[in-house]
Amino acid sequence: MPALGLSLIVLDGTIAGISLPSASQSMEATRRSAGSAIDTLRAQGTDGPLGTAAPAAVSALDDGFAGATRTSLFAASGFPALGLLAALQIPRTLIGMRSDQSS
Repeated sequence: MPALGLSLIVLDGTIAGISLPSASQSMEATRRSAGSAIDTLRAQGTDGPLGTAAPAAVSALDDGFAGATRTSLFAASGFPALGLLAALQIPRTLIGMRSDQSS
């Protein structure tokens, strides 16, 4: 389950005080909108479709989206680091190739 979903799960079968189908819809909308659905729910407040559970749901979605973003950035930063390490090996490889050719 993605980090966004994990931040919303509560042991009693509800998610931030809303039903599982509503929570699932909220998570999917947040994922598809790249987080802008959180601002929409925040602006609707308790008058929106989530009612009095909106503040708790917005907080949980906000925390989950931030966690998912942090994880993605951490994972993505590994690829340039790997590229740098590989690039540092190129001069050693070229030196080894030159010495093999001169022998």
